[in-house]
Amino acid sequence: MKLVTVSQMRAIEKEADAKGLSYAQMMENAGRGLAEYLHNLGEKRLGNRHRNCRLGQ
Repeated sequence: MKLVTVSQMRAIEKEADAKGLSYAQMMENAGRGLAEYLHNLGEKRLGNRHRNCRLGQ
């Protein structure tokens, strides 16, 4: 993972927007990436035990 400053990220987003990637799609991609990271982190820590858990029950 590459770390960037706020000003660098703004420049990256501005360039992506100019090339046709909407800010809404960038946010969707960021959210999906975070969700996948957290899911993988949970699998590493819990193994298969979490597969038997159900949310809201």
